[in-house]
Amino acid sequence: MYSEEDLDIYYFDKIFTAFMHDNCDDTYKDNPWLYEIDALEDFKEVVLTFAEQNCIAPHIQENIYKILVDGREIKDENYEKRVEIINSIICELNKQTGDLSDAFYYSQLKIRRNEDKVLEKYTLQHLRYEIPRIDDSIYNDFTVLYSHSEKVDDEEFLTTYLPVFSKSNYYYESLNMILKECPCLFKDELFASRVNLVLRNVKKVDRVFNGTHKKIKKQVKKYK
Repeated sequence: MYSEEDLDIYYFDKIFTAFMHDNCDDTYKDNPWLYEIDALEDFKEVVLTFAEQNCIAPHIQENIYKILVDGREIKDENYEKRVEIINSIICELNKQTGDLSDAFYYSQLKIRRNEDKVLEKYTLQHLRYEIPRIDDSIYNDFTVLYSHSEKVDDEEFLTTYLPVFSKSNYYYESLNMILKECPCLFKDELFASRVNLVLRNVKKVDRVFNGTHKKIKKQVKKYK
């Protein structure tokens, strides 16, 4: 669990995790700072945390390899150091001794859906069918964090993000995960006020998220 003092770390951990689980948009290409030495060292730590738990699925490995291969093409004064870090990440990825990614995705689903009785009936086939959707949900976490921060002004939030979040179950899944990982964010006035705004604009709540809706609405109701 992250504290208020860890918020910067949390934001970076979540964007690196989003890059890893981005199966469609190659968002990392719009963020060249990733290949700065300090950022790449931080990315390495996130990747290694996953690798040490043997929970990087083959398709996520491919996403990471793609990010790293592109980094090798950058020729500047940091080229040798960058390639050294990239090679060390690849080496660690290749050391992953097993594939426990099914357990990882199941744990993600439990937190994001918060519906244990239904999930207990899931077969492995059900879970694997859900994996692309879980990846999208993981990717969405940082979108929520970014859009609920000072990096996005009120007008952009209202026009770009509010219409999407108010119709998306991914929003509730990301809130459940943030509530688990970094609950102090719900005490941040800007973050909480934007959550409150989204919840007020939801026309119909999926029954899966009725409990989440009520719980979080109660937490942020004082932020208008």
